[in-house]
Amino acid sequence: MMPACAEAFLHARDAGQAEFVFEMGDWLCSLQNDRLDPRHPLWQGGFPNGVPGPPAPTALSAAYAAGLVE
Repeated sequence: MMPACAEAFLHARDAGQAEFVFEMGDWLCSLQNDRLDPRHPLWQGGFPNGVPGPPAPTALSAAYAAGLVE
């Protein structure tokens, strides 16, 4: 929804759309793996996959990152 709301803001200049994008971006950043785990250095910057255990990122991390780009 972030890309759609960002695009809607560009066309309609609706402040509510921009607010949603920023709030969602802040929430996504709070979920991001921000500490380096020496056992899994490639996981840094990814997003947890939502299952119990180590937070290995999946391909969904690309969708979350695309939302942050918006």
